Amino acid sequence: SFLLFDMFESVSLTAIERATQHKLTLKANRRRNLSVFVANKFSIYVLYFLTSCFSFFITSCGVLLSPMIIPKIFPKFVDSIDIIRILSFSIIPGTVNMMYISKLLGDNHGRWILIGSGIFITAQILSIFILGRFFGINGIAASYVIAMSSEACYLTIINKIRFKKPSN
Repeated sequence: SFLLFDMFESVSLTAIERATQHKLTLKANRRRNLSVFVANKFSIYVLYFLTSCFSFFITSCGVLLSPMIIPKIFPKFVDSIDIIRILSFSIIPGTVNMMYISKLLGDNHGRWILIGSGIFITAQILSIFILGRFFGINGIAASYVIAMSSEACYLTIINKIRFKKPSN
């Protein structure tokens, strides 16, 4: 009977040790997964920040350097300097659009992207007719910037309202 008791005791101790070890492993995995999640979230925000800074830099170069560079490199396109300067402002909302579109596509929310594209087309058509009539080709360039900005505003609002995490 002592032999049976020793065997039962060793089996039960092994089971308890395994359960304790499994519990410790689960806690370690949770901590590691949390740290990986925090690191991934941090790296995403760093990537967003760097992308935004780069798009701001490209916009600044387009606005400030195009009057100096275009006449020297493309002398036949001197008339397009104002258009290029206006269209350079669409780089920033275009970057915001691409960041949110990729996020929405990753979460399988294609309908919000479709609605955003509809807003883009509607804003562009309306502003082409209105601004194109009053300002000509510069108005048409500005209509593209307005359309990109309206889509970026829509996607930003959708991301903030629709997909915000519930507060605890």
